[in-house]
Amino acid sequence: MVWLTTVSFRRNLSKYLLAIVGLSLAITVSCLGLSGLDVLWQFTLRPLSFIGGGQVLIMDNRMSMRPLGSRLHAEAEEIKPFPSHWADEVISEIPGSDKAVRTLVVPFLWYTQEELDIAYLAGRDGLPDSLSDLRLLQGDAIRPDTVETQLLMPGTRWNQGLVQSWFGQSVGARPSLALPEATNIGGTYEWDLASTSDHSFALLGIYDGSASLYPVVWTTLSGLQSRVGAEELVSWVGIPCESDEMDALKARLEERIRERGLPLKVLTIMDLGRMLIGDFERFERMSKYYAPVMLFVAIQIVLVNAIALAMARRKDLALLRTIGVSLRQVQVMFVLECILSALSGGLVGTGLSALLSFALAKSAALNLVPFALTLATTTAVSAVATAVLTRGSLSQVLRNPAS
Repeated sequence: MVWLTTVSFRRNLSKYLLAIVGLSLAITVSCLGLSGLDVLWQFTLRPLSFIGGGQVLIMDNRMSMRPLGSRLHAEAEEIKPFPSHWADEVISEIPGSDKAVRTLVVPFLWYTQEELDIAYLAGRDGLPDSLSDLRLLQGDAIRPDTVETQLLMPGTRWNQGLVQSWFGQSVGARPSLALPEATNIGGTYEWDLASTSDHSFALLGIYDGSASLYPVVWTTLSGLQSRVGAEELVSWVGIPCESDEMDALKARLEERIRERGLPLKVLTIMDLGRMLIGDFERFERMSKYYAPVMLFVAIQIVLVNAIALAMARRKDLALLRTIGVSLRQVQVMFVLECILSALSGGLVGTGLSALLSFALAKSAALNLVPFALTLATTTAVSAVATAVLTRGSLSQVLRNPAS
């Protein structure tokens, strides 16, 4: 029976091909549609996780951010450094504290031919893993043993042989950056942009700036701290954790901050994401209405395909009766062939959905309801269709297979 079904399915694959293609496209659209909320979140949150160094961030409570296009933005004077030992006290004995990533962001002045710009130099520990999302165009990545005076700059590949940073530098150049020093004012720290000093660095590598939502210049944390006279200062500390643990970890850290009376605050990447997608709750409500519509469309396509297959195979199945195949076997064989078609279309559609989701959001988070629903609906419809296909006498079916 299995052999007969396999041979029959293979020989009639051309008849099933259109149904398989239709099913795969329907499942692709349905999976992406139903997973749109998760894909949108992943697309929004991944860059935030990268720039923050984790899913839960500890920062100075004076620091403020606002949406600017597709990213969060803070002016130079709004990035407030604080002593890293404050955060170390808070995260001590917290799960994941050994993987915490510390980041110091320093605004610097960059002189162009036309104007004076403010850019950002960021130092980070946890290298090289904490910068693994950067796509290098030329040069080498920053590693723990990297010389403290070396940089990674955002840039562009103009052609196969020319890669240049956005600051007009090539790998091996020694750019000079005008860095401010941190000043202690009543126990809090500020960047004094009115008083800067030039520091020379070596450009170690250039990464694809267009592929990064936050194209800053990167160096080692210890190297940057020593340059600006801020051996213990950081801008934020990121703690990696699972998405379902973020709120609990945030509450625990906030409680510790209150107990110690520290001028810090805790934000999760979900909090930051809501700043970017201010009307996310309305989008979430709309997705609840969108889901049944997508499922209804998928079911309709399954029904149409099953009916079309039933009409195309009626005479073939009747001929099987003439060579001694029992009615029961014919019915089971047709159901199995329909299931194989649905399984093929489902796997292709789900795989294509996963690829598109990963390409868009670097995550294969998918809603698999359309795949399961397609198999269940196909099984039910094909079982009913066999009762219609095999009714009546063989002579009647052979004379008029479309009746």
